[in-house]
Amino acid sequence: MEFVIDNWYLFAALVFILFMLFGNTISLAMSGIKSINAPEAVQMVNRNDAVMLDVCEVNEYQQGHIPGTINIPLSTLASRYGEVEKYKGQAGGGGLPQRPALRQGGDDAAETGI
Repeated sequence: MEFVIDNWYLFAALVFILFMLFGNTISLAMSGIKSINAPEAVQMVNRNDAVMLDVCEVNEYQQGHIPGTINIPLSTLASRYGEVEKYKGQAGGGGLPQRPALRQGGDDAAETGI
């Protein structure tokens, strides 16, 4: 125990590192959003007619995007949720910040690392 007290900063660093490593995984598990990889996303689109929602800003989207994705910038997602509503029940990809907006609408959302 004396080692822990004398080296408290090492344990604080350990806790921080563990949080950085596992924080996103824990957040995903608690949010109820399934994390999928690229092959799973392709299967969802091909087999289930899933919709991929790209939340990049317009200029980023124009620089390159996955064919067939729908672009609704994250900054406008809340006000444009009605556009997403017609795809309700289909999975889409995206990053962490828009999850609450999609969850509030009851969508089955998934996050990809694409």
